[in-house]
Amino acid sequence: LSSMKKGYGLPRPKMIQTDLSRLINSDEIQKALKPAKPKTRRVGVKKNPLKNLQVMLRLNPYAKTFRRIQLLKQLKKVEEAKTSKKATKAEVKKDVQKGAKGDVKKGKDGKKKPTKAEGKKAEKKAK
Repeated sequence: LSSMKKGYGLPRPKMIQTDLSRLINSDEIQKALKPAKPKTRRVGVKKNPLKNLQVMLRLNPYAKTFRRIQLLKQLKKVEEAKTSKKATKAEVKKDVQKGAKGDVKKGKDGKKKPTKAEGKKAEKKAK
């Protein structure tokens, strides 16, 4: 067994001074170090004011009022379109109830052209 122990040494500590903070703050180490660099500020991603309302308002505070005005105009147009559609639907219903068939087709001479059904009736009467 003693032959196996020949040349063997116990592990020794790598550092003699184990107080690391005292070692780093010592004058000799501080002189050798470079001065600390100031922290750099990261620049954020530039946001498109045409797509991002908050950025647009920061650039142009009137944009909020302008957008409201545009939305109100659009709502008025939609309401007018709805009421006009209702009015036209009501007129069409009245015309249908009265028996109007819509536009009457006229020939070259300006007289009313008979429809297919009227034409067939006229042929039967003629026979």
